[in-house]
Amino acid sequence: MVLAGAAFLSRQWFADQFAVSATYIFLYPAVLVTSMLAGVLPGLLATAVTVLLAALWIFPPFGALWPLATADLLSLGIYTVMAVLICLTSGYYRRMQKRIRVLETEQARRESEDRFRALADNIAQLAWMADATGARFWYNRRWFDYTGTALEQVQGWDWQQVHHPDHVRRVVDKLGSSLRDGEVWEDTFPLRGKDGSYRWFLARAVPIRNAQGEVERWFGTNTDVTDLRDAEEALRVAKEAAEEASRAKDEFLAIVSHELRTPMTVIMGALEHLLTAGPDPEQRRKLLEMADSSAHRLLGIINDLLDFTTLESHQLKIDLRPFDLRQSVRAAAEMYLRPAGEKGLRLRWEVAQEIPAQIVGDPARLDQVLTNLLDNAVKFTDRGDVALTVTGSGGELAVAVRDTGIGIPAANQERIFEPFSQVDSSSTRRYGGTGLGLAICRELVVLMGGTLRVESEVGRGSVFSFTLPLPPAVAGRPRAQTEPSRERAAPSGRILLAEDDPVIQQLVALLLHRKGWEVTLVENGRQAVERWQRGGIDLVLMDIQMPVMGGLEATRQIRRAEHGQGRRTHIVGLTAHARPEEAEAFLAAGMDEILIKPFRSEELEALVGNFLGRPNPPA
Repeated sequence: MVLAGAAFLSRQWFADQFAVSATYIFLYPAVLVTSMLAGVLPGLLATAVTVLLAALWIFPPFGALWPLATADLLSLGIYTVMAVLICLTSGYYRRMQKRIRVLETEQARRESEDRFRALADNIAQLAWMADATGARFWYNRRWFDYTGTALEQVQGWDWQQVHHPDHVRRVVDKLGSSLRDGEVWEDTFPLRGKDGSYRWFLARAVPIRNAQGEVERWFGTNTDVTDLRDAEEALRVAKEAAEEASRAKDEFLAIVSHELRTPMTVIMGALEHLLTAGPDPEQRRKLLEMADSSAHRLLGIINDLLDFTTLESHQLKIDLRPFDLRQSVRAAAEMYLRPAGEKGLRLRWEVAQEIPAQIVGDPARLDQVLTNLLDNAVKFTDRGDVALTVTGSGGELAVAVRDTGIGIPAANQERIFEPFSQVDSSSTRRYGGTGLGLAICRELVVLMGGTLRVESEVGRGSVFSFTLPLPPAVAGRPRAQTEPSRERAAPSGRILLAEDDPVIQQLVALLLHRKGWEVTLVENGRQAVERWQRGGIDLVLMDIQMPVMGGLEATRQIRRAEHGQGRRTHIVGLTAHARPEEAEAFLAAGMDEILIKPFRSEELEALVGNFLGRPNPPA
């Protein structure tokens, strides 16, 4: 009975305990949700409130009404422990979740920073970051590679040490203005590299703002623009040079037009007067002298233009051979005795005694330089004297042309050697000239191994000087002998003139007939070959450009036909083509000599007489 009663009571207790516990089990989700959503403290607070309410229910006066009060007290304890454990467990879970999110965020931030640094270190620009005040705290690798600095050296505002001292104050002021206004900063300035040299950079910085729009930091880059600036500067210089060249060309064309038209006006006027007015012999002589002088002036301009073109194309060659320097100096100076005398100037020249009798050089080009310098000296001197002196020894010649003329301003002393340039290019200028003479002289002196210089003072005169490495002629080398000045009978001979221009035909035939030579005229190269084939020709004067067949082809056909014959006919080319490479082509075609148009009658007569005086060589 006792055991049956105990069993019944025990079973009853467990049943009562289960009923009470079932009542509390509905409170656990509320505690769990509260602690999960609101945290540990709100969960504990919810537990305390439910425990308090349960206690009021268990203890008097309400407990007497609850038949299961004893069981309820035990369940309340169990509930309290379980609710506290639930709160602590959910709190730990919440902390772990938060920690995981923090770790994930930190990892993402590190990965983002790694990607940013990898990108920043591999861009072409120098990059940096600064806080809201402009104090810099980060630079990319290229900054340190270029400047050779370390982070601790350029933190904050110490970056100014790599800026050029002439620009740093301006840079700081402009940056400060952007920092105050929160606007994008952009500037250009030089930065010093680790080698001490400066290069130009374009700097640009943008503000990075938070959600409230406040500037938190700045991100900036410096882009090297040195090459771009150099290219822009080169382009600017080239543009200015092109504009200056265009201006000089326009001036040159105006000058050349004037210089060409002036002698042509004299020539045409003199000839017209001779044709229409029938002047007396004295006036006829003066008109012819005027026309002759103007023609030579015109020829000089044309020669200057041709020489300049040849020099510009680097095709002019120096012909080195022995010559008498004293004779060359005397001949050049004597040309200006009359012009100098007409202006009341004293012209003198002197070659030092130590200069050898003969030296090796290019007498034609040296004469061209001397005559140009003497011409300028006489032209620009109104009173006083002009002197040409040659000194030196040991193969080094020092040549100087001095005058007491108007002088050249210091600012223009280099410009006068530039093509198309003159000190005075105005329409009212007093002195003529194309502005090419000194440019040609300088280039010729350079080709001969020297340098042309000028020293001048306005109102006191100028000195143009140069030195040349002209060695003495080799001993025993044959010297040019001056022909005695006596009249000699012209050698006889039959001449074939191939020329398509009827005026030149008549002029050349007139000059040759005057010396008693027999001349046959043809109009093209084919006729020249056909007439030569009939025989009896001692010398052919062959124009280069002719219709039907040119002079070069005609010469080649004659040379091919001469093979196997006993004699070779002399052929002299007549041409207006004056470039050296063209002359070489003419000689390579089989011509013996070239006579450049225009030519003087004595040149033609001397050349024809020279060839007719020689026996014809074997073919």
